[in-house]
Amino acid sequence: MVWSRVPHLSGMVENDSHKSRKTVVTGASGMVGSHLVCHLLKNGYEHVTAVVRSEKSLVKLKKTMIKEGVAALESLLDIKVIPFVYLEPMKELLSGFDLFFNCAADLSFDGGVGSITLNRDLAFASAQAVLECNVPLTVHVSSIATLSANDVPKLTNEENYMETLSTSSSYGAGKFWAESEFWRIKEAGANVVVINPSVILCDDEWHNSALPYYVKMVRKGVPSVKNGTTGYISVHDTVTAMELLSRTPSAVGERFIVSADNLSLDEMWKIVSKAIGRTNTPAIMPDFMLDTLYNILKIVEKTGLNFILKSSHVEPMRHRRIYDGSKLVKYCPEFKYTPIEDAVIGMLNYISKA
Repeated sequence: MVWSRVPHLSGMVENDSHKSRKTVVTGASGMVGSHLVCHLLKNGYEHVTAVVRSEKSLVKLKKTMIKEGVAALESLLDIKVIPFVYLEPMKELLSGFDLFFNCAADLSFDGGVGSITLNRDLAFASAQAVLECNVPLTVHVSSIATLSANDVPKLTNEENYMETLSTSSSYGAGKFWAESEFWRIKEAGANVVVINPSVILCDDEWHNSALPYYVKMVRKGVPSVKNGTTGYISVHDTVTAMELLSRTPSAVGERFIVSADNLSLDEMWKIVSKAIGRTNTPAIMPDFMLDTLYNILKIVEKTGLNFILKSSHVEPMRHRRIYDGSKLVKYCPEFKYTPIEDAVIGMLNYISKA
């Protein structure tokens, strides 16, 4: 690791010098990026630049700032509107910055080759700019979708490298190629930290947050399944972990699974039911019905027909996968995961009052 590039960061854990780092956040209108901007402002960061792709997307960032109680600090924030698909705008952006949080991505779960290419191109421009501008530290947000997951009882940890993309969704493949760009510049000498969050839960109507969708399904009485086990993390824990890792020198060059709890879809249904005050036990779809639905969707998709529900939505429900998020706590002992049940209750209380 090469912390000597930023001499004022020495001893950063013991004092507040990290707050003076010139910090840039891309994807600042997204779920993770907007909450990260708020977290940095709350924690006294003095030089934060938030990058969005369009003036229209600023609405999401400002909405999050109001919700998180930092709207009054907007004057401290430097907001830039940059499409940033290309290398030169990214080089111009990153020149002179100490810390780069890369939260930008195309988050279409069924975007096909176009989504994969866009994620790769976004990541190439950002990663190459980091390398050419000699940015001292980059924290890249990836996903557990880039890992080769084990079915229970085996835990999936940071050593589960993806060996084939043949069974990955376009979302997983796009995230994989994007992450690979940052490992590439790491090998070339850049200081990089990669986080692999599990399913991120948020309290707003973000299209890439599962919680509002779960609430709708529970209220409609849609059956759950006993499988579909995966890891969950709140958006607030996610951004807290990112900021802590950015001032942990030993984290440089490492990846971290960020995951609080492993829950089956049935367990999540029950947590949501309790949080919204439903007393009846959610119904459970038998495994054979889920398998039949999956096989029918696969056959239909081969004909070229397109439905809202796709086989890629159903496929994860057929697996039981558990993720090990303990490495983060070993590197950042001050970090504590929020139990998912507590996080869900807090989020749903906000939604009910909004």
